[in-house]
Amino acid sequence: NLGVAWLRQNLTIMDLRTRAFALYSMALAEQGDLAATQALLPDSDQLDPFSQAALALALHKLGANNDAQAIVERLATLAQTDDNKVFWPSALEDGYYAHKVMASTTRTTAFVLSAFVQITPGHALEPGIVRWLMRQRRLSGWGSTNETAFTILALTDHLQAAQAQTTPTSYRVLLNDLEIAQGALDRDQTQLR
Repeated sequence: NLGVAWLRQNLTIMDLRTRAFALYSMALAEQGDLAATQALLPDSDQLDPFSQAALALALHKLGANNDAQAIVERLATLAQTDDNKVFWPSALEDGYYAHKVMASTTRTTAFVLSAFVQITPGHALEPGIVRWLMRQRRLSGWGSTNETAFTILALTDHLQAAQAQTTPTSYRVLLNDLEIAQGALDRDQTQLR
């Protein structure tokens, strides 16, 4: 509550990108401010993809789904592709903003994936985003702990949404060409019966 109160008191002195993430944080804490969030819409084209994703997620959380959808559609037009992989690049050096929020292409792409999954589940770009994120994986994660955390959260959102859309899958088990079992597995079933 103290953190949200501080954010609320300081929204007007924050740069636009930081304000977008602050409004997302407030909405996530169930103490969002729809009027302040919608007030960023006229300036949303000045936001980087990470901040646009934060604004879209805040709007979605606050029930302004048409506004959130419009931002996700804009993000789709900003996507970069490379061999069926989709990402949103961040500047290598972005001054004080990058220092404050540890901006990176990996973190930005992961956060945009979260926005797509939560606002437009099953979007055509999702598989390419997941492929790009998985290609960034190293032995110790996705780079920094910040990048790794955002990526794991986004991939978890993606997997949960994909699981919710799965339908029962039929199976047949053969042993020496003799059927010994058959049935269907649903998403909550963890073993054959």
